[in-house]
Amino acid sequence: MEFKLLCGRPTTDTKKYSDGALCYLDTGSMIKARCVEVVEPGPGFEAATGCIRVEVMETRAGYRQGEILDVSSKTAVPQPHRVKGEIFYRINTAYEWVKK
Repeated sequence: MEFKLLCGRPTTDTKKYSDGALCYLDTGSMIKARCVEVVEPGPGFEAATGCIRVEVMETRAGYRQGEILDVSSKTAVPQPHRVKGEIFYRINTAYEWVKK
């Protein structure tokens, strides 16, 4: 059994996402995007791993709708993993990008 860290605690509930999944670009402002291709698989809890090709879905904060970007697996956050807290949104990092 493989354990991943979730907020400093081990978890085995890692959800897997692939091409076509809706996500946010976590670049300071959460910009809506869609995964076009998983170039290199990677987990959401580890910085500078994986390579996800995404299409930007809205024009905002220096990004244009339709723009294609290559980002790390930590920067491309699947939409269900953006969780509303009492005041701020937080990111549940128990996810992983995998190839189809």
